[in-house]
Amino acid sequence: MSIIPRFLSYVKGTSVVHRLDPRTKIVFILSSIIYISLSDSFEVLLPLTFFSLLFYVSARIPLKEASRTWKFLLLVILVFSGFNLVFLTLLEHEESPPVIEFYGIQITERILYRAILPLLKLLTLGITTLTVVFTTDPSRFAPAIAKLGLPYKLTYVVDLAFRYIPIFFKEMETTLHAQMARGYKPKGGRNPVSRILSIVPLIVPVSINATLSIYDIADSMALRAFGSRKKHTWYRTLELQGRDYIIIAFSIFLLSFILLYKFGILNI
Repeated sequence: MSIIPRFLSYVKGTSVVHRLDPRTKIVFILSSIIYISLSDSFEVLLPLTFFSLLFYVSARIPLKEASRTWKFLLLVILVFSGFNLVFLTLLEHEESPPVIEFYGIQITERILYRAILPLLKLLTLGITTLTVVFTTDPSRFAPAIAKLGLPYKLTYVVDLAFRYIPIFFKEMETTLHAQMARGYKPKGGRNPVSRILSIVPLIVPVSINATLSIYDIADSMALRAFGSRKKHTWYRTLELQGRDYIIIAFSIFLLSFILLYKFGILNI
C-alpha cells in the first residue's frame, strides 16, 4: 500500500458521466457552486443534494478508488462543521428552549439549523466536485476550457496543473522511499491525516525539485515557440451530444431557479 494517499486522480470508466463532454461538467459544477452559495434553506438545497448523489452513483466509481478521498473529505467537513457549531453556540444566545444540552452548553433549534445547513452545502459541493474530478481525463480539461472561449495560455496553465499533481505525488513518494532506505520510518498507519503529517518533512526537498522541473518545462515550451501565435489548434476535438444538452439545460434551470428565488420573484 502506498504511504502517500492519492486523493484526486482520474478513474477510468465507461459510465454516462465519464462520456459527458468536459464543458458540460464545467458548466454544471459552476452552476452548482452558485446554487449552493445562494441556498439558504434545506427546501432549496436538498433537491440539488439528491441530484448530486444520483450524479455520483451514475458515475459507477469503485469504492476502493474513492474511499481515501471520501475519508479525508468527510473528516474536513466534520471538523469545520464542529468549529462552526461551537462558535455559533458561544456567540449566539437565545431564549428558546435547547434541543441538545451537554456540559452546560445549550444548542437551540436555530443554532442546530445554522450548523447543519453549511455541512450539507459542503457535502453537496464535495459530491459534485469529486464526481467531475474522478470522471474527467485531465488531458481533456484544456481543450474544454479553450472551447469555452478562454485564452489558450490560461488553458495550458490549467492543463499543466492537472498533469503535474500526480507527478508531484509520485516525486514525493520517490523521495519518501529514498528516505526510508536511509532509516526514516513514517508513522500514521491507516489514518489519512496522520499519514499526511508524516510526510511534512518531505515538502521542502520535493518543492525544490518541483520548482526546478517547472523551469525545465518553461524552457521546453519557449524552445517550441509557445505563445508566438494568437490562435491555437487542439489535437483532441470535442463535440456535444444529446446527454450533454440535457445536463446543460438542467444547469441553466438551476441558475434560473436560484436567481428567481433569491430576488423574491419565486417563493417557496
